[in-house]
Formats: sequence, structure tokens, C-alpha cells
Amino acid sequence: MRIRQSARLVRQTCQERLTGGPLNQAALEQLRESFDTYRLLDAVDAVDAIRYRLCEPDQVRDDLLHLHDVASALINGSGLNGRRPRQPMWSLAGDLSLELGDLADRLQTVADTLEELVALAPGEDEIFDVDDDEEEGDDVAGDTECE
Repeated sequence: MRIRQSARLVRQTCQERLTGGPLNQAALEQLRESFDTYRLLDAVDAVDAIRYRLCEPDQVRDDLLHLHDVASALINGSGLNGRRPRQPMWSLAGDLSLELGDLADRLQTVADTLEELVALAPGEDEIFDVDDDEEEGDDVAGDTECE
């Protein structure tokens, strides 16, 4: 019994080093069965694509400012200062709407992926009843070795 308790303390220390504290063991088991960590790399790729589109010159910001100029000229009667619209206003607005919708979908996918990991947060019973698992003989499968 003493060896098992000692191993359990090492395992908890390992998990606590990885997670910064206790976590929801049921959620951990579910993630071990179904979560592909490569989805986090996909999230990085999605954020990179979004960042590129939003941060590069002549991208979304400039397109929105151009759309503002055209809309202001049409709706408010202001001038375009001799510039011509790049494309019909409705076409530019439609393109931006589709693109921003796609970017929002990508961000939602990233948020959904992260929410699965948020489920690891411990419930009150897991924070305060750490010793109950030892008494009941529960064991956590698939422990990760820590360095």
C-alpha cells in the first residue's frame, strides 16, 4: 500500500508540473481517448493565416477603409478625391463579408479546441478530496512521465 501511495504522489506531482495543479480526471481520460494534439498545431496554422491576412499591408484594414470611402461617397455624397473604386461596392463588401466569416469560423474552431482543454479544470470535489481516490483504490491510467 505504501508503494502505491508513493507512486500516486509521484504521478500527481508529474500531472501538477504539467498542468499547474489538480485537474478533472474524467475529462483527462476522455481527452486521452479522443483528443488529437495535432489540432493545436492546426490552431497555430489558423492563427498564422488570420494574422497574415489581417496584418499585412493592403489587406483587410485597407479594404475596409476603401469600402468606407466608396460607401461614404455613395451614401453621404462625399467625393472619392479622384480615385476610382477597385470593384463595385457590393462586390467588395461581399468579398470582405465572406473572408471575415471564414476567419471567424477559423477562430471559432480554435476556441472550440481550447474549450476541450478547459474541461480539465478540476471540480470542487477533485480539489478538496484528493485522498479519496487512494482510499477507493482508483488509479489513473496512461500517466505521462515527467523529466
